[in-house]
Amino acid sequence: MRRVKIVDEPDKTYAYAAVDQRTGEIPLRHHDRTELIALCRRLEWRIEEAEQDRQGSDQRQRQAKRALTGSTKLLASPRTNKRGGDMRASAS
Repeated sequence: MRRVKIVDEPDKTYAYAAVDQRTGEIPLRHHDRTELIALCRRLEWRIEEAEQDRQGSDQRQRQAKRALTGSTKLLASPRTNKRGGDMRASAS
């Protein structure tokens, strides 16, 4: 299993990079940190974050999880019924 650390590179074309902890190589870069984390998780890479990065890591993990699940399945809207019309309260 590859272990990577997500680093910020604001002066580069892609602002975020996944750095391999063993070799120091950068196998992935992306403009969105959340999407980069989601991609690393899909590849089953272990993500290691520095202490200062952990402050917002809970929120980032939730965003990454939503990005991962949102890309694999579509959820039906609760406002439509099976016939495709709007659900409305019946008049009393």
